[in-house]
Amino acid sequence: MAGISQAGWIAPLAASKSSDVAIAISLSGPTCTVGQELYYSDLTEEGISLEKASDMARDYTGPHGFDPLPSLQKLDVPGLWLLGAQDSSIPVPLTTEILDSLITDHDKDFSYIVYPNMNHILRDVDTGQIYPVLDDALNWLNEEFGD
Repeated sequence: MAGISQAGWIAPLAASKSSDVAIAISLSGPTCTVGQELYYSDLTEEGISLEKASDMARDYTGPHGFDPLPSLQKLDVPGLWLLGAQDSSIPVPLTTEILDSLITDHDKDFSYIVYPNMNHILRDVDTGQIYPVLDDALNWLNEEFGD
């Protein structure tokens, strides 16, 4: 199962409820709450740096809305998150912190790749290229399920 952007919340939720799902792949999908993501997006639109906005989203105290953490904790299939470090829509550092915690504290078979110069639509901010994303996803699938 795969999800892009907001579907990055939905795909793990659906996968955690089905025994027919073998993998979860999220492209620019957040692991933080909806409230944190919306707050981060608002901050970056106001011109606050990605790094500072991510720090501020971590400490967000407003309404959180949907929290994907319970679904991610239940997820028992390998997962891959593909993220762009120049993403102004989701707080990538917070997303990877949550993934690291799930990997370490809950022994999840989760992986992620952060592309330093890619944005939310996983395009290089200078060249517009997406080339490594598809190759990396295929390599991950081969590592998980290849011979």
